[in-house]
Amino acid sequence: MSEIGMRSSPFAFYEEVRVKAGRAGLEEVAGELGAVLGSSQDGERWSYAILIYSRGATWGADEDDLVSTGRIRTREEFYDGAAVRVSEDGQLLD
Repeated sequence: MSEIGMRSSPFAFYEEVRVKAGRAGLEEVAGELGAVLGSSQDGERWSYAILIYSRGATWGADEDDLVSTGRIRTREEFYDGAAVRVSEDGQLLD
């Protein structure tokens, strides 16, 4: 796949962001702080999984819905290193 015309993500993993007001579906978390825990790209459009701190839940948002606070958190602030194993059919192992 050619990288010509592709642009990099405007937000980094674990970057702290604030949700802007305006888009339908995000009214409930408008103005709240969160951190980028996932991202995906569809052409030129970037979408993100944002952990909203006050909710303890992850919300989906587009890049235009977010503004950076300028702070990058560390991976360890979100993940404790624990892991689980599952079979190919989704059964928990161990």
